Amino acid sequence: AYDSAFVDQLEEFIPYLENSHFLGGEPFMIPIYIDIWERMIQLNPKIRISVQTNGTILTQRIKSLMEKITFEIAVSIDSIFEENYQLIRKNGNFNVLIENIRYFRNYCRERGTNFHISYCPMVQNWEELPEVISFANELDCAVFFNTVSFPQECALSFLPSETLGKIIQYLSDIQLPENTRIETQNKKAYSDLLQQLKHWFEQAREKEDFAKDRPRIDDLNSYLAQLEDYITEKTPTPADQRTALMRDIASKLQHILSVARTHGMEKTAENHLIGIDFKIIYESVPAVEAEHLVTLFRSFIMPIPE
Repeated sequence: AYDSAFVDQLEEFIPYLENSHFLGGEPFMIPIYIDIWERMIQLNPKIRISVQTNGTILTQRIKSLMEKITFEIAVSIDSIFEENYQLIRKNGNFNVLIENIRYFRNYCRERGTNFHISYCPMVQNWEELPEVISFANELDCAVFFNTVSFPQECALSFLPSETLGKIIQYLSDIQLPENTRIETQNKKAYSDLLQQLKHWFEQAREKEDFAKDRPRIDDLNSYLAQLEDYITEKTPTPADQRTALMRDIASKLQHILSVARTHGMEKTAENHLIGIDFKIIYESVPAVEAEHLVTLFRSFIMPIPE
């Protein structure tokens, strides 16, 4: 749908735009984005373009475009240490990333536009969070922390309470400066993240307490039985509504397994399902249609073929 005709259709709107946002994937690698920017330059070069980039792409063509129209840049980084960065972002070039970050920072400083970095705290990189703050402070820019939910093996929220407690203790012992506006802002972002970790710690401990002396979960049926116990214990749902709710959830989860079964992946899918927190299932599944749930499962948990 997004071809040259689509760009033509934007012409009636472009003269009136003040701001535009380009997210998803890597914007500097998407040809249709570049075509739109070039049309903006022709029709209304005063538009401010906001881009979320992973910082790996900065061609001469992109630099030329940036000189003709105003960009605001947010760079999403996986690590500020080369060895760890290479482990997380396969085939990425850390030195290119740092060089591009500094280029983007200088560009935004010269243009007087916003520049910030965003960071996804994960199992693989949480130890460098204090250094991330220092890196942002050095660049004199804000840092924003995103929440990673999937895959589960990367998400801090799925760690046991003992591990989360150690992470909280380690990060709480760090003293951060707050001598400038940016330092104060970044310290608050760090403190907010600590609060989120503490919330996950309490959730993990609650989950572990709930699981004590309960039967092992080996398959979807035992998972559903314990999910019903959880709903009964944690929510005031009337019995008839709970029965209908469980019937709906069971039907949708079984549908996921049926799709996985056609590709010989049923057991793997089941193992993923029974590892999902009860609270997530209870709060999310009833509101989602079965087919869309399969799409979400494919995207965030397990890549079942189409």
